[in-house]
This record gives sequence, C-alpha cells and structure tokens, in this order.
Amino acid sequence: MISITLKGLAKFVTATPAKQRKILRDYKYPKEEGQAMAQYYKEARDVVYSFHKNKRPKEWLMTKANEIRALAAGVGGGSGPRLQNNARAIEQYAQNFSSRKIDILPDLDVSFTTDGVRVKINPDLHVSEGGKEKIIKLEFAKDEPPPEVVKVICQAMFDAAAMNGHKYTPAGVLYFDVARGAEHRGARQGARMKDEIDAALKNIASLWPSI
Repeated sequence: MISITLKGLAKFVTATPAKQRKILRDYKYPKEEGQAMAQYYKEARDVVYSFHKNKRPKEWLMTKANEIRALAAGVGGGSGPRLQNNARAIEQYAQNFSSRKIDILPDLDVSFTTDGVRVKINPDLHVSEGGKEKIIKLEFAKDEPPPEVVKVICQAMFDAAAMNGHKYTPAGVLYFDVARGAEHRGARQGARMKDEIDAALKNIASLWPSI
C-alpha cells in the first residue's frame, strides 16, 4: 500500500516533476530525520489540545510556552530550536485563537484510499463549536504556507470527510494558520481542485514503482 500524508499530498500536487519524485522517494524510503519532522510541533499540539479539553484560561497557554522555552535553554543540538519554535507557536495560538469556544470530541480519522494510494488524514482537533461539529488542521510553521498548498489541504480534508460519511459544511472543515491568525475553510476551490487532486493520486500510483 502506498501511503502519504495530507501535507505530502499537497506538496506533491503543487511541485515540479523533479520535486514530485523527491517527495515520493522520501515517503518510499523514509529517513529518521523525516519522521522526526512529522513530530516537530508535538508539544504545541498537545498543549493546544489540553487547553481546550480542560477549559484552561489563556494565561495557562503563556505559562506552558514559558516552561517549554526554559526547557529549550537547557538542551543542545536541534532540540533547543525545536522547543523554542513550539513555545513561539503556543504564544501565537494564545494570541490568535484562544478565544474560540471549543469542546473537544473524540479523535477522528478521515484517511482514504484512491487508486491504491492511502492519504493519511488525522485532524489535529475534532471539536464542537457553537453546537456544530468541526475538524481542524493546525499549521504552526513560522513561514506562511504557499496559498496553493493551503487550497489542496482544505479541499482534500473536506472531500476526505465526506468519503468517510461526515457531511460537513465548508465552515466545518478548518485550517488554522496559527502564526498569522488566519482561518481557511474547506471546499472553497470546487471541482477543478478536486480534479487536480484525483489526477495527482493517479500520478503517484503510476510513479511509485519506478522510484
């Protein structure tokens, strides 16, 4: 089974042919550093989840950010900068999204398989907000994600949820660009983007044996 993440799919859709092959090579022959990158913002995700799950005040987020920053000062190698970025991400979530009145629901897996390619999609948050069920993908990166990548992620999440029997409105599938305080909604791109994603999945299946 060919397996790729949602972000990997988005990067593939928007990449040049040469970069597409590099993306697939990294998935077919995963390296330890690549697996570590997938968990780069683990602390930030865990803190945001706990914040909403336990109905903490905004000040709690800032306290956790300070604790992680203090921890970062005492470690070497790449762990220090990684923890510093997690602290920064928590502070930005506190500034931009901590006022959202969110109730945490059980974790949700909306992964799907098309043309022999499994796209792994596990929303960072499955919530009820204003009485409406929603799934949320959190982007903590310091650099702004490319608009085309955001479009693919939003469309793919929306379509994946529907394939798994979850009939959300566009407002029910959200992508939080935490650093910039921007909220993007699912299914804003329509049929053309869906066709591009479907074509990319067929291309992945075709290229995979030669990688």
